[in-house]
Amino acid sequence: MREILFTGKCPVTNLWTYGTGILNDGINTWIVNNPIGTAIKFGETHTKVIAETVGEYTGIDDKNGIKVFEHFIVKWASQYFAVEWHHTKFVLKKDLRYEMFDYVLACFDGSEFEVVGNIYDNPELLNRGAE
Repeated sequence: MREILFTGKCPVTNLWTYGTGILNDGINTWIVNNPIGTAIKFGETHTKVIAETVGEYTGIDDKNGIKVFEHFIVKWASQYFAVEWHHTKFVLKKDLRYEMFDYVLACFDGSEFEVVGNIYDNPELLNRGAE
């Protein structure tokens, strides 16, 4: 069973935060930073994030041991791919403008690629050609 983790970007600090859950009141979204099974203390155990940036951990680590989350960009075979959720699975996509995807992430163990950024801070990586 894979570890359930989330990430999201804080609009105040402009930094990424990681946690074990998500809270959403219909207006605001928070990443919960406390251990599973412990009480949530408002303002202490969670960080407000930009809702669109929330991504789930795929259960795969890259060749450097970095956890791969939805919306991350990975480099594989000298090409760049966004990690996205597509219906029932995580996939690798070269172009986010289209519904189609290039590869199913579950076909990889992570040792073949590395995390190089994310679609929010580094969108230009997806426009790069093969290196």
